[in-house]
Amino acid sequence: MDKMNKRQTKFFVSIFLVLLVVIFSVINTEAVTVNLLITKIQVPLIILITVTFILGVVVAYLFSVQNKNDDNKKQISKENKKSKTSSENK
Repeated sequence: MDKMNKRQTKFFVSIFLVLLVVIFSVINTEAVTVNLLITKIQVPLIILITVTFILGVVVAYLFSVQNKNDDNKKQISKENKKSKTSSENK
């Protein structure tokens, strides 16, 4: 699968998941009690679902950025080792 097709697939899957969360949130609008260890608060379930979803997206994004940085560092390290080896052989 080429890069563009992969990106389109990810995009449509993401849109589908977001729509699923939106529909699920809109259906569940009653208030719920959330226990925050030292206090309890009443929050509409739609807000709780939305905030939880957004936090999940942010955490997933941060992990994906970290993995890309680690992959880039590994690639640079391999290239440096190759260049050192080729320069020593000359």
